[in-house]
Amino acid sequence: MPEITGCLHGYPAGSIGKCQFYKAGAGEPVKAATAAEVAQLIPWAGISLGQRDIAELAASRNLSVFGVIGMQNSGKTTLLTLLYCLLRQGHSIGDYQFSGSLTLPAWETLAYYMTWKAGNYITFPPHTPGSTGRIPGMLHLTLKNGRGHIRDILITDAKGEWFRDWSVNVDAETAKSPTWIHETSNAFVLVADCDVLSGPDRGIARDELKNLFNRLKNGLGSRTVALSWTKSDIVVRPAMKDNLMEHLQIQGIPLHQFMVSAYSQSDEHLPADHWQQQVLDLFEYLLKETENKSMQLPVIGSKKPKDLFLSIRHE
Repeated sequence: MPEITGCLHGYPAGSIGKCQFYKAGAGEPVKAATAAEVAQLIPWAGISLGQRDIAELAASRNLSVFGVIGMQNSGKTTLLTLLYCLLRQGHSIGDYQFSGSLTLPAWETLAYYMTWKAGNYITFPPHTPGSTGRIPGMLHLTLKNGRGHIRDILITDAKGEWFRDWSVNVDAETAKSPTWIHETSNAFVLVADCDVLSGPDRGIARDELKNLFNRLKNGLGSRTVALSWTKSDIVVRPAMKDNLMEHLQIQGIPLHQFMVSAYSQSDEHLPADHWQQQVLDLFEYLLKETENKSMQLPVIGSKKPKDLFLSIRHE
């Protein structure tokens, strides 16, 4: 029901009445979804998944969760859209190819913005909303290689404003989603926005990225972090990059860097699609780093943990 799931034209449940194609029953007001209905959205609706869906997925497959972390407007959603557009064109991630998705309509909605339209123009995906009821939103991919090995991955898509709050105060109300991402993910993509890092507020942006990394590395353990320089068609001063890399590597955490952009590479010594190939290389790296590291499911308390048949769950 669009009143609960929202629609493919981008209107969330609370704003469904604004969609030109929505028609309520004669004389009936637009039905507002209740909190209970939103909380029970089901995976096969095809929208972004939420935390409640993971148990159902994990019951039948091994999951890897990739947390994409970055400030607002840093290009996190565009990065994911580029990945899907490349897969849709038949590209592979290493030896893995696209084999399905439980969030296909959500992927297609994002891809619509970066698809050529009448008048030869494309746009970038809109700012990730924070009031859709799925906190955090996750996009699903099933990948399969030539040997028949299947990987199921969930990629987070959360508001950058939440990450800013999380980097400053982990106990903030808006920090709950980033905290969950930090605790749950098997690997991370830290997004560095070349646009803002080269602009007049580059000093503020540098410090914010450092604060975000400081929060990320707490409790990181052996989990992988990849650094994605988004909007790489915009040049960042070498001194700025060196300063950031010195800080990001000060704890001895190895950081593989990937330069990505939606635009063509202008360097005559590199192929035009170099930055797009880096998107595939980024996720190939994450797949390899998490090859034998599936998502850890929470332990369910039991009054008789050693009894396989009479064990009773307790609150």
